[in-house]
This record gives sequence, structure tokens and C-alpha cells, in this order.
Amino acid sequence: MFTLSPELLLDPLPRSVKPVLNETMDSYIRRLALANFLDPQALRAHLAGDNRKRTPVPASTLAAVTGHSARTLRCALPELNIDDTGANLPITGRPHPASAKARPACRLCTAARGVSEHVQCWARSEDQVCFKHLRWLGLDSAPANQPDLSEHPRIVRAARQHAALVRTYGRSDVRAAYADAAHIARSWLEEKWCLNHVVNTLIDFHGKDWDLHRDDPTVAAALYPASIALIGVILSPWWQSLDVTGAWNLRDMFLHPFVGQIRELVRATVADDYELDIHRGGRGWDSLTSRIIVIVMMGAKPLSHSGVQRPEAFGEIITPLPPRRSYYRPGGRR
Repeated sequence: MFTLSPELLLDPLPRSVKPVLNETMDSYIRRLALANFLDPQALRAHLAGDNRKRTPVPASTLAAVTGHSARTLRCALPELNIDDTGANLPITGRPHPASAKARPACRLCTAARGVSEHVQCWARSEDQVCFKHLRWLGLDSAPANQPDLSEHPRIVRAARQHAALVRTYGRSDVRAAYADAAHIARSWLEEKWCLNHVVNTLIDFHGKDWDLHRDDPTVAAALYPASIALIGVILSPWWQSLDVTGAWNLRDMFLHPFVGQIRELVRATVADDYELDIHRGGRGWDSLTSRIIVIVMMGAKPLSHSGVQRPEAFGEIITPLPPRRSYYRPGGRR
């Protein structure tokens, strides 16, 4: 590749590249550099005037070398609006780098725009499905492995429900609850606790003899409807309105009548094969019930599983799960 000379800094590059909506700056500069046979790191350093990766690239500089207006670039590239320069642009509700995550764009969407290169875009926690092409995007799927959801309407409906939950409860609360819910649903699957319908979905994806790594995107897609339904259970304002007078420890809470109501609610909305057993065969308390007890007794917001608080007054709330399995295989509940 050629190296850049300083005099090329503000000269238009021979080949212009149109940005993809919500594309990350690194992704756009990489595509722009490769189209012009330049080194991406060198191009970014020249545009930013600094070798440090976190130094922002000015919209005016990028406009000068691409031929696109600064407004067009700001509408497409969220990182150009971190300092609120996009206040007068139609970007309300779009992903913001401070709270979004970078993930591959739908490869069918980019192909329809004539883009053959790999594109990274910013995505909100609820942006897990491409509704136009019915593809699972998740937040981690590789562009070459975006499962087709045309035969899985339940997953597509869950994505719409996810967006509705954000409108109802707010993005920050739903994002925290989703971290809890996804962890709970995955632990149920790994423990073969319930969620037989998830196993059936994986059979629909791969046939009866599937043998999958735990990070296969179809696993996340199959778990998604249960995770979204669990958000509604976790965020229900009813839990904090309960009178739990006299339940001074965790065992008393598990004997409280509302625990049975958890079971009925989960059976009705999440998994009809859910069975509440507070000891889980010696493996620790049921993870969902433990989360709700934290909310009831502490008035707490949903807690990410990596930061569960363990007040001594309540005893041990969550027993750590056994080591994660690397592969999933079909099979019934233990």
C-alpha cells in the first residue's frame, strides 16, 4: 500500500465511499482507505491529526477528502455527533456510541447498497433482528453467520416486543433486565431446567442431531423469545408493591405465597414447562426467583449477573452456576 504525504490531507481522494447508516468510524475509514489503496491506520492518523485511536476525526476534514457534505456524514456516522453537534439532525432514537455496541451490519442490507466489504455498525440492545431481510443479527454474530428467521416468527415477534419494552420502561432499565434475563434463560438451558421449546427451535434450525458450540448464533436466537418474556417478569412493578412483612430471611421469602405466583406467571408467559424447586437438586436457588427476591427485599433495580450483591442479612442469594458447557446437544430435562 502507498503511504500518505501531508499535502494529500485535505485533497479529495480519487474514490469516494458512501457511509452506511450507523456505521462505526473505524469501519468507514477502513473501507475508504482500502478503496483508495491506502493504509487504514495511516489514513485515520492523517484525518485526526494524531496517531491515537481515540482522537476524533473532524466532520469537516472527512467531508473534504470524501466529497460528501458534513451533514450527510453526521447523519450516517454517530461518532461525529458525540459532542452534540447533531442536535439539529434527524438522529433522534438512533444508536449512540456511549451506550450502543458495534456489531456487523446485515450483509443483505449492505449488499443491496452495493457494498461488498465487511461493515460494522452501532446497534442498540434491542437491534437484534433485521426486519427487512428477517436475519438474526444479535450483538455478536459474524456477517457470514446471520441465521435466516423466515421460518421463526416467534423470534421476530420477540424483537418487536423488545422495542415495545424499551418504550414502556426506558432503555437503561430494559438493558439491565435483558442482561439478567439472557443469563437466566441460558442457565436454564444449560441445566436442562426448562425451555424445551428452545430445544425444539434448535431442532428446526439444524435437525435432530444438532451439536453446537455455546456461542453459535442460533443458540442466542433460540433463547431470545424467552429472554424477552423474562424482561416483562423482572420489570413488573407488582413485585415492589408486595407486603412481605415477617419474611426476614431468604428461606422465609421462598416460602412466601408470591413465589408460587412467579411460577404461574413464568408458565403463562415464558415456559410452560417451568417448575419451581428452590434447591435445584442441590445446585442453588432458582435464578429467576432469586432475582425477584432481590428486587422485593431491596427495592433494587435489575442487577447484571456479574455484579449481584450479596448482603449478609439475606444469606447467599445466588449459588454460582457450574462451569459452562462448550457445546450443546439435544436431550431432555435431567
